[in-house]
Amino acid sequence: MALQPPSDDESQWLYRNRRGELLATAEAIVGCSATAEDLVQESWIRWASKSYDPTQAFLIVRRIVRNLAFDWRRRTKLERDFVESGLINTATAPDPERIHLAREGLRRADAALAELPDRTRQAFELRRVHGLSFEEVGARLGVSNQRAHQLVRNALLHLDRRLADHET
Repeated sequence: MALQPPSDDESQWLYRNRRGELLATAEAIVGCSATAEDLVQESWIRWASKSYDPTQAFLIVRRIVRNLAFDWRRRTKLERDFVESGLINTATAPDPERIHLAREGLRRADAALAELPDRTRQAFELRRVHGLSFEEVGARLGVSNQRAHQLVRNALLHLDRRLADHET
């Protein structure tokens, strides 16, 4: 059977007759009826925007609901873990002085990076910003792994010196 977007009649029938099952599925995973409602609505939007096999409509929507619910649960657990670990402090917002100091530090780091030779700066960005391995950095820049490592090390030493100069 050809894939096609859902018709209004199919969509309304499915919503009226199977919505309760979808809500129950989501609520069983996330443990909250309000969140389950949001997830079912989001799944509806996603389902209606795609072409599908009409004979599989409910199974597709249910799979979307389950995927969204598991994603929500993982994201919520991750956020809770960050808060509990102290990496995120939800009780206090940073004060204006900390914001200013952080911005000033970023400005100084950016200026120090601008002082580097292009290839050294590129190696640093590929490794530290984009998370590439030294092997991947070397391949991108046409240098050996060892040379890629040296370039990144030189950039780090330069940044360390420039930022330390300002602190003294």
